[in-house]
Amino acid sequence: MIACSRGDVVTRSVTSHLSSRCALPKGNDGFGTFRAEGDFQSSGKDELLVSKVGATLAQMPESSRALVTSVVDANGASWSGLAPVAPYGDVDLLLWPSGDPCALVGDTGAVDVGSRTAGVLDSAHLLSAGGFPVSSVQPQSFVADLTRGTVRALAIGPTTPRANATITAFSKGAVLAGGFRSDDPNGVLASAEIYDTALGDFDGKPITLGVARARHGAVTLVDGKTLLIGGVGASGALGATELVDPVERRAQLGGMPILKPRVNPMVARLASGEVLVAGGFDAGAVQLVEILSSDGKRALGADLSLKNARTKQAMVALEGGGALFVFAPDPTDDPATFQNVSVLSANKTLSDPKERVQGALTDPRLFHGADGAPVLWTGDRWLVWDPWHESFSPLAESIGDIGPASREPVFSPDPGLLAWISDAGDVIGRRFSTRDPFTSELLPLLSNDTTHLVPDSPFSGVFFDSDKGLTLAPGTSAFVSDARFSGVALDVDATEGVPIVVLRSDSGLEVELGGGACPWPAVKLPATFHVELRNGAISYGSGAARSTCASPLATSDRFAIGLRGGPAKAKNLRVSR
Repeated sequence: MIACSRGDVVTRSVTSHLSSRCALPKGNDGFGTFRAEGDFQSSGKDELLVSKVGATLAQMPESSRALVTSVVDANGASWSGLAPVAPYGDVDLLLWPSGDPCALVGDTGAVDVGSRTAGVLDSAHLLSAGGFPVSSVQPQSFVADLTRGTVRALAIGPTTPRANATITAFSKGAVLAGGFRSDDPNGVLASAEIYDTALGDFDGKPITLGVARARHGAVTLVDGKTLLIGGVGASGALGATELVDPVERRAQLGGMPILKPRVNPMVARLASGEVLVAGGFDAGAVQLVEILSSDGKRALGADLSLKNARTKQAMVALEGGGALFVFAPDPTDDPATFQNVSVLSANKTLSDPKERVQGALTDPRLFHGADGAPVLWTGDRWLVWDPWHESFSPLAESIGDIGPASREPVFSPDPGLLAWISDAGDVIGRRFSTRDPFTSELLPLLSNDTTHLVPDSPFSGVFFDSDKGLTLAPGTSAFVSDARFSGVALDVDATEGVPIVVLRSDSGLEVELGGGACPWPAVKLPATFHVELRNGAISYGSGAARSTCASPLATSDRFAIGLRGGPAKAKNLRVSR
C-alpha cells in the first residue's frame, strides 16, 4: 500500500479469477479495464492483462468499496466482474463469461433439492446448510465465494442437521431458523443457529424459538433482526410470526402479529422497509396479501387479494416500491387467457398490467435485476420486466436457455447477478450487469429518456417528453436505480412548476425537498434547482436563493434519491457523489 500526498489513494493487488469450467482458452489472454467505485465520483479506468495473477491496480482511492471490470480476449469473447472492496487489503475478482451461465468449482454433494436451505450471506457469498439426504448421505453445508469462484465445505456446520429451514443475513453472519430434522421428515424444529462470518462456520450455540416451524418464510428487517412467518408446525399451517435477534440471541413470539396461516409463504422487505407476505398454501393457494410494519410488530391492515394465486408463483420487491408477482397457470386454467402477472404499487394497490407473459410459463423464478428491472426465468427462457411500460421482453444480454430447474433455490447476490444451486449441488451463475449501489453510471438522467430511473407506480401516472421532461402524477415517484448515497449533490431543471426531490433511506425514512416542511425559495421558472446533503446537513435552493432543512437521516444512513409527483416537469437531472 503506497500513500500519496493526501493519503487518499493507494495501490492494491487485484487477482482475477475464472472458474475452471468457464476459463479462457489456454494461451488466449484477455485485456481488461477496471474501475474503482465508492462514495466518490469515479473517473478513469486501469487496464491490465487478466493473466497477470495478483497484478497491481494503481490509483485506487482508499475509500473504494467496489471494483468493476470488463474483459475482451483476442477472439472477441467477453467477461465481466463486480467485487466488493474492503477498507484494506487486496482484492479478488471473479470474471463471469457472456453467454451461458457458469458453474463454480466445488463438490457440494447431492441433496433433495426441494429441501435445501440456502441464502445470500452478502454480495460476495452464498451459504447452503442442509437438506434431506439422498441415499442416506447427509448433504454438505458450504459457502460459495463469488469473488474467487470457489466452494468451501464447512468443517462444523449446523449443530442439528435440518431441511426446509430459512437463512437470513445480518451484519455479522446469518440466521438458520427452523426446519425439519434432516433425519426425520416429521421432526419440526424450534431452534435457530448462527453462522458467524468471522468464524467462517456455525458457532454451535442454538437459540430456542417459541414455536417449531418448517417451510416458513423469513426476512431480515431494517434493524438486522430476522422475522419468521408462517410455515408448518406440529398441528398444521401456522399464522404465528416470531422475531429473532441474532445479536442478543433471543426470540420473541409473544405480542407478535398472527397472520393468515400459510405454508411456503412468499416474503419480501419492500423499499418502504415494510414487510410483504403473500402466496403460500393452507387448504389451497392463499390469496390474501398482508403487510407488516418495518419492525414486524404490527399488521397494517391492507385488504388485498391475489385472485390469481396458484401452485407455482414468484414474487420480488420492486426497487421503486411495491412488488411484482408472476403466476404459472394450473392445469385447469386456460394458458391463452390466464392473467399471469400482477403489480403491487408503492401506494398499496394491486393491478393487472395490460400485457401478460406470452408463451409457455411453467416454473416462474424472479430475480431482482439491475436498473430496477426484475429478471424472470419462465421455465424455458429469460425475460426482463420493464417497470415503465409494465411488460416483459426477452433479456437483451445473450444468456442461452439454461436456467434453474423446478425447486432449485435462486439468488440475487447483487442486482446484476443471476445465481442458483442445481440439483447436483453446483453453484451456477450468470452476470448480465455490473451496476451496484456505488455505481458511477449516473448520467444521463432525464435528458432523452428515463434510463437509470425507476417508478414506484403504474405507467398510467407517468409521462416523459423529450422537450418538457418527466411528469409524475401526485403521489407517484421515480428513483435513481441501484445507486445508494451517503452524501450527494444534484441539480434538476424544472420547465414547469417546482420539483419535489426525495431522499429515502433503506429503512423507508424520507425527506422531501420542495414540499411540506422544506419548500423551495421563490424563483422564476424555468429554473435549475440544487440539493446538497453532506454529513447530515441539507442545503437546497435555486440560483443565489438557498435554504437549509433539518434531516431525520443519520449520518450513517445510505439513501436513494428520486423525484415525486406534483406540478413540475423535470428534466436533466444531474447527480454526483
